[in-house]
Amino acid sequence: MDRKRIPWLYITLLGFMLLLLFILIFARQPAISKLSPSAYFFLLVICDLAATAFLTGAMKSAASYIGKVMHGTLKLAGPPVVFFLILLIGYRYRPVKEGHPFDLTIFVSHATADPARIAGVLRVHVKNDIKSAVLDKDGRAIFTNINPEYLGRPIAVTAEIEGYRISRSNDTTVTIPDESLPVVRLKLYPMADSVLYTGFILRHNREPVADAVVNFIEHVRNARTDENGMFKVYLPAKPGDRTDIMVFEAGILQYSDRIYLGKNIKISLDD
Repeated sequence: MDRKRIPWLYITLLGFMLLLLFILIFARQPAISKLSPSAYFFLLVICDLAATAFLTGAMKSAASYIGKVMHGTLKLAGPPVVFFLILLIGYRYRPVKEGHPFDLTIFVSHATADPARIAGVLRVHVKNDIKSAVLDKDGRAIFTNINPEYLGRPIAVTAEIEGYRISRSNDTTVTIPDESLPVVRLKLYPMADSVLYTGFILRHNREPVADAVVNFIEHVRNARTDENGMFKVYLPAKPGDRTDIMVFEAGILQYSDRIYLGKNIKISLDD
């Protein structure tokens, strides 16, 4: 054997052994699936170069490719073809990140609104599946078991929130953060055709009535009073319009009348 080829043989053999070692150590390890694509392909190229050098240099392997390209014939032979064949095999068996269904949390808020008084339903459109979630007292809606392929991708969101929209219309598109527990925050917009009305439910002795339900029948809207007997509601009606109203306390009707709408509504209940 030519003595000049002996160092080259040792070098390429060492590279090939490193490639085999890499395969044996990492092929069965779950850690390989956690490698980033850039790290995986960096290691793949290094091992590919070593394997190509060994196969074409020490083993005298050869490969060729002939194909039609741009109305002509392309012919490749030698180490480049070996290199790209190994690279193609490495790409074919690249680690794929295992995804698990995730939960998406969406918060809605308005600068002047109490989250506990924002009532409604959000819906997310995932392919042909529509998931619905009711807003809780924190203005939060949680959607469970969403396919992991939607992480980092946009989805459509629609809303039915009393007196508000989630955009200039009742729907919008949001991008789901590529995180294990993605959270999306949406700003609420008061409906342009609605007016905010505030009022108080009091007893004749001026004592506030807390946790009473105020029902605006014609507008199909409900409001609940706080500890001060105060309520807020958006209605598609102008100040001065008349509307039917009912007040319930502990599920019992305490008041029913037709009133004029004003910026400050006061209703007194009989003792």
